This record gives sequence, structure tokens and C-alpha cells, in this order.
Amino acid sequence: MYTGARRWFDAWHDRGVRERLTSRAWRAVVTTVIASSATALACSAPPTPQPAPAMAPTTTADATTRDASADAATAAGLVACPSGAQARREAWPTRGVACRDRAGHREGPAVTLHPDDSVAVRAHYRANQLEGAWQALAPDGALVVDGSYRDGRLDGTWRQLAGGGELGRSQLASGTGVRTTWYPTGAIASTTTWKDGERDGAAQVFAPDGTLVVDETWRAGQREGDRVIGLRSTLELREHFAAGVRTGPRSLWRRGHLELDERYDRRGALDGPWVAFRSARQRREAGQYAGGARTGAWTWFDASGNPTRTGSYRRGERDGAWREQTGKVVTWTGSYRAGLPDGAFVSFDQRGHELGRDLLARGTGVLRTFYPSGATATETPMRRGQPHGRFRQLTARGKVIASGHFVEGERDGAWWRQRGPARRDATYRQGLLDGTLTLARGGQRALEATYARGVRAGAYVETFADGTPALTGQFVDDARDGEWLTYRPGGTIAIRAHYRAGLLDGTWQELEADGAVAVSGQHQRGHRVGAWTTRQAGGATTTVDLGAPDDEP
Repeated sequence: MYTGARRWFDAWHDRGVRERLTSRAWRAVVTTVIASSATALACSAPPTPQPAPAMAPTTTADATTRDASADAATAAGLVACPSGAQARREAWPTRGVACRDRAGHREGPAVTLHPDDSVAVRAHYRANQLEGAWQALAPDGALVVDGSYRDGRLDGTWRQLAGGGELGRSQLASGTGVRTTWYPTGAIASTTTWKDGERDGAAQVFAPDGTLVVDETWRAGQREGDRVIGLRSTLELREHFAAGVRTGPRSLWRRGHLELDERYDRRGALDGPWVAFRSARQRREAGQYAGGARTGAWTWFDASGNPTRTGSYRRGERDGAWREQTGKVVTWTGSYRAGLPDGAFVSFDQRGHELGRDLLARGTGVLRTFYPSGATATETPMRRGQPHGRFRQLTARGKVIASGHFVEGERDGAWWRQRGPARRDATYRQGLLDGTLTLARGGQRALEATYARGVRAGAYVETFADGTPALTGQFVDDARDGEWLTYRPGGTIAIRAHYRAGLLDGTWQELEADGAVAVSGQHQRGHRVGAWTTRQAGGATTTVDLGAPDDEP
């Protein structure tokens, strides 16, 4: 491993991304905890068909086109719209259909679908608000929840069912009351207090054994006061809200000791001391925030409590002297001005001897990393704080083993990398794979795939060591589509399969080396259906009829 191999990355990417990696790791934990609690809390109110987004998320045109045709086909005949309204497919990623008037407002019945196209929710709208009966169903068609709305608010009796029996019921009047949900065992899963159609009062979520795992309070539809998620003995998040805004201290505890301690101002921005801990006594990272941006001195520590990196921020950007060290030995120094590398960047070996230095002016110049011998390991041209130009990686003897172009911080054009006999060639456009990706070993192609805007789209081939095909097919929007063939060494086909939107759909055949069909049948949306025939060793055949999918008559 060459010394300082990541220095160039430190200097430019997202203006200090590496020093945020530790906090990002803890934020990922926090996000997971919050997401889990949000999912559980969602159970405290029955799911409703959500308003369609104004536009589909940025994916590819193929995704939108494919989902449009799929949803239009599966939703046909699921709703009977009133006069003046027309059935319209919901916007991606929602799968379903709703009746809409000429202004685009929901008017009449609406359904959302499970991934297998069975009905998940049946609802009814009036003037774009939920009105009347509402039902949630399992993929097999069993009723899970039923209730009703009035003027967009929970109203009347809401029941939850499982196994053909009733788990419990809640009574609400025009959006006021306590909504309870249950586990299939009959244990309470959550309780939420509502007032005039908004959450108002206590909201709690319980584990199947009855342990309280989320405890919070709402006022007029906004969180208010303390919120606790989880258990301190395992994983606990504790925070405070005022009028729906996170304020004051926020802490994350794991197995009884503090992992993260931070504070928020009245606007909900990080403000004040910020500390992440390795253990009860050892800090991992420490610094300050002001108005949501890092400020002042920040320090990172190893498992023994020794500093590994120190530097300062101003308004969220690196500013001033930075250094890294192992124990008491400084291994790297650099300086920044308003987030841009500016000045000398010097790398040292583990004994403190200088390996090399680069000079940058306002983020422009060349940044290098070095091997312990002092030989250059990587070269990255920089312009205004971002990689721009030809990047090279070299062996300790100076042989180039990787190369490609950056354009304003993004990979663009042809890139290649050699690792012993293995070689990777790819084409990028604005940081995304776009074109042919080839993996080869010993000069022989092992894999070839086509990408468009970062996802697989087009022909796909894997080969054996002698260059003959091992697997062929095509992708549409990163999902297998059409005929896929699996080969034996020597070139005979072993499996012939058909896919649609990533799921097995159509003819399936398993073939003997002489081409005789050993197994044949049909798939539909990933499930075996209809007659499947197997050829025995003596030539006799057996057939099993698997019938239609579970969601069809």
C-alpha cells in the first residue's frame, strides 16, 4: 500500500468529504433508527393512496416508459369512474390508478397495487379528499384493514383483521380519537392520538413483546417535546422538538454508552459542540457547528485516543492548516483557503521523512500521492478545487496501471485499470457509466456490458476462459429483459430463459448437451405457472400443472 494514497481525494471531493465520513456513518445509524420508527408509526394511521408526485424521480426514460405501460395494463378495469372523471395511472413509483377530473384532482375510486399487481388499497375520493370506505388488502386478497373517511379525516369504526378474525377496532369521529394497530398475535403495535384530522397528543410504538420502542408527542400535526426511539441497552435515539422543528440536544446511545452528542438551534440547524464516541471514554471525532456549518477546530482520534487528523473550518469549508499523523509522527500537511487547496501539500513516511510536495494556488495544480520509497503513486490535475484533466496511477517502478480523464470533478470519457492479469475498461459521461464496460483476464474478455446514464441497458455477455459465451442476454433499465441463454463449456446451451422487467416471464427450458429438452415450462411475473414437463433418464416424461398465479382465478 502506498503512503498517503487517499490524499488527493481529501483535497477536493465535496470539499472535505472524508472528514464527514465518520459523522455520516453515525448519521446513517440515526437515519436507520428514524426510518424504522417512521415505518412503525405509519402503522398508527392506515396507509392512504398518496398524491402523485409532480414528476417522476430522475432515473431513465426507459424506466418511466416501461412502468407507464405496465401500470396502464395492470390497472385497466380496476376502477369505474363517475361522469366527468377519467382513470389515470399514478406517477412513478406509485403503482395504481385513480379517477381524476379535468383539473387533475382525484374524484371517485382509486386503487394502489402490490408488486405482483394484486390490489393493495381500495379508496374513494371526493374533491381530492378521501371520502367513504377505505380498505387495505393482502396480496392474496384477504382484508387487512377497513374503515372510512369523512372530508379527508378518519371517521367511524376502523378494524384490523388477520387469519379471518378481528384483532381489534378503533373508534374515531371526524378525525378525533385514538387509532390503535395490532400485531397478528393480537399484541398492540401502536397507538396514535388524533384531533380534527391531525396528530395531537401521545403517539407510541411497541415491540411484539410489549416493549415501548417509540414515545413522542404531537400538537396540531407537529412533533412537540421529547422523542425517544429504541432502548438505551441496545440502540436509543433521544431528541427534542418545538413546533415540529428539532431543537436542543440530540443523543445516540448504543449498548448503554453515548455514541453521538450534538445540538440544534431554533431553526433546526446543527449548532454548538459535536462529538462522536468510540467508547464511554474515547472520542472518535469532535468539533463545533454554527448555523448548520462546521466551524473552528476539528479533531479525529484513533482507538487509543491519539489525534489522527486536525484542521479548521470556516462557514463549513476547510480553511487554514491541516495535518494527519500516526501516533506522534506527522504523515501529511496541507493548507486550504475558503475550501480550496492553497499552498504546499507535503507527504511524509512513517519516520517523518519527506516523500514529496506539491504546490497549489486556489485549488489549481497537481496533487500526488507517494509510495514509501518516494515514487509517485497517483497524479491528479486540479482546477479550482476539483480534479480536471488526466488522472494516472503508477506502480512503484513508474508503470502506468490506471488512467482516465476528469472534467470538473467527474469521470468523463475512457477509463482503464490494470491489476495483474485483470483489466477493466469503461466509458463515463458526467460521472456515470455510459457505453461499454469490459472486464478481461489475461487479454481474454470475461464480461462485457452496455450502460446508459449509469444503468445497464443493452447487450450483456459473460465468457469462459477460452472466449466462448457463458451467459448472454440484455438489460432494459438495469433489469433483465427478453431471452437469456446460459451455456456449457464447449458452446452448447444449458438454459434458455425469458425475462420481463427483471422477472422470469415466458418460456423456460433446461437442455441436455445434445440439445434435448430436459425441463420446460412457463413463468409469469417470477412464478412458475401452467404445465411443467420433466424428461427422465429413460426418455419418459412427467408433467405437473402448477395452475395460475395466486392472484388470478
